[in-house]
Amino acid sequence: MKQLLIVGLIGSLCVIGYGGANPTHSATQAKQKPSKASTKTAPLALNDGYIPLADAELTLTRTTAWKVRNLQLNLNQETSVSKAFIASHIGFVEGDEIDVTAFQVASKQLYNTGWIDTLRWEVKKVDAHTLDLRLSLVVFPKIAEFRFEGNNDFTGKTLEYEMKSRVNEACNPHCLQADVARLKAFYTSKGYFKSD
Repeated sequence: MKQLLIVGLIGSLCVIGYGGANPTHSATQAKQKPSKASTKTAPLALNDGYIPLADAELTLTRTTAWKVRNLQLNLNQETSVSKAFIASHIGFVEGDEIDVTAFQVASKQLYNTGWIDTLRWEVKKVDAHTLDLRLSLVVFPKIAEFRFEGNNDFTGKTLEYEMKSRVNEACNPHCLQADVARLKAFYTSKGYFKSD
């Protein structure tokens, strides 16, 4: 009976794995214990004039251009990515004129980095043509290393090669679950988990 446990170390422990009493009949069990940082939610809007973009009663149409006076970034943690990294993927800066599509494009670009769990835009109308913006983000923690336990047949380097997640990249639970499936397929291709 072989069991495989994959441990990805981040600030605190991020664990996924599978195994069971009968490997020939065990279903994949993917579990992740998120770090404390990844369980935080984006900060809620304070009573300071900012309104969630979805609730804003502004006429943000594709033809209306708004000047960005202030762009404030709030991260749940800055150990994984910096504010400069986030700002470089937004696509506009303070002083630029934007329309509603700028929020959609910026959100898509940020999610495409693979580091963003959730984001929330908030707006404050300064005058008829000017906005202050606040972007609150929850980012995934960074993978510090992988450690494979219960494995005596393959090196850690061999198993890491089979995975898409990498050290110093985002500890994204969806990617890690896919890596568990890849490792199970790798072990199956080597004759593990098959009936005798």
